[in-house]
Amino acid sequence: MSGLVGQDVARVDGRAKVTGAARYAADQEVPGVLHGALVMSTIARGEVLGIDRSAALAHPGVVAVHTHEDMPRLTVPGFPYNRAFIPMQDTRVHHQGQPVAYVVARTLEQAQEAAALVRVRYRAEQPVARLADALDETFLPDRFRDRPNEFARG
Repeated sequence: MSGLVGQDVARVDGRAKVTGAARYAADQEVPGVLHGALVMSTIARGEVLGIDRSAALAHPGVVAVHTHEDMPRLTVPGFPYNRAFIPMQDTRVHHQGQPVAYVVARTLEQAQEAAALVRVRYRAEQPVARLADALDETFLPDRFRDRPNEFARG
């Protein structure tokens, strides 16, 4: 058994930590850095009808508010993500909390405050919460390792 158990051990960084003099990674200033905050959907399924970002853009420190209208077009990678989706590429809402806008500001607090000012209008649909209710939407990939996929129900 180690002789250190139950003994005082001098910490090299102890004095700096308890006096507030210690420097952490988050304490480092990065010139010109910007911060972002996501605006998440408040519905579980449906469509975005409109996004009013005017109040967020007027908020101090805000540089931009991005939505599906101005995000770069991305493509879904191949296998195994055949049925995946990339947020903020269209108006479709697939789940509660899906990102629908992205606020960029000079500080994290400014980005978070501005994100709360973004107003999103939705056309809500009834979400599907049971597997039995979505069996007609099941997806079976065409092939896996050059062999057809087999599907047995039972």
